[in-house]
Amino acid sequence: MHIDEWTSDNIDKFKTNCLSNFKTNNSGRNEVCDCLKEKISMSIKPSEWQNQSSSSQYSTLESVFNRCFEETDNITLKAAELKYIEDERRRTEDFNTRRDEILGLIKEAKSASEFKEYDEAFLKMKSAVDLLELDVEIKKAMTNYYMASVHNSVAWYALLNNDLESCNTYLKNGMKYDFNNMLICGNKGLYHLLNNQYDDALNAFTKFKRRDKLTNTDRKWIDVIAEDLAILESLGFTNSDFDKIRKELNIDQSIIDQFKNKFSKDK
Repeated sequence: MHIDEWTSDNIDKFKTNCLSNFKTNNSGRNEVCDCLKEKISMSIKPSEWQNQSSSSQYSTLESVFNRCFEETDNITLKAAELKYIEDERRRTEDFNTRRDEILGLIKEAKSASEFKEYDEAFLKMKSAVDLLELDVEIKKAMTNYYMASVHNSVAWYALLNNDLESCNTYLKNGMKYDFNNMLICGNKGLYHLLNNQYDDALNAFTKFKRRDKLTNTDRKWIDVIAEDLAILESLGFTNSDFDKIRKELNIDQSIIDQFKNKFSKDK
């Protein structure tokens, strides 16, 4: 015969779950949760509880929970809980506002770059990264790969503005987060190439194998180098070492022509 009564283990779960829902460590929690456990066990049969939907169960627990604050004379505890929840909501809202400002600047930088407004892209991206570096909480939420990538973006836009000093600064900053970041390494090679430091450029470009793939993409290392060289040439940044490095890296003429034609048409 089935007896429709709560077992001690099952009813104790109500108290355990009740205690876990508290946000603060103020006194009075045990009294409130003992009250909830008692009211549920006395007013609802296990079978009735099981037949309720999840939303109905939640509504019942919330109603009993709130009554138990008053019946156990723990109004101060309830006030502390509500204050914590409100403070947490405000912290989250503030965090999201600051994060959205940074992400908005990054989006604006990418948009400016698409229109070849590289000076604007640099300023927007630099502002985003500088804000990110100052905001410890948001910075902590980002991966090292992401932090390296955004620093690299500033360096790339600096390079497209022929601002080699800023490029070098942000490349170094990015490497602190991800020393082996492929894009940073590639831009480091371009920086050295424009700075007439051929051997350093070659060391950077040969750090990875020709067919190595960039993180999270199917793009080959050698193709990225070829494309970036063509972009810089289309902007008038070139020297005799460009062809020399292409030859040293055995970049196929078909790939060179492909990217040169692409960016000459984009002018």
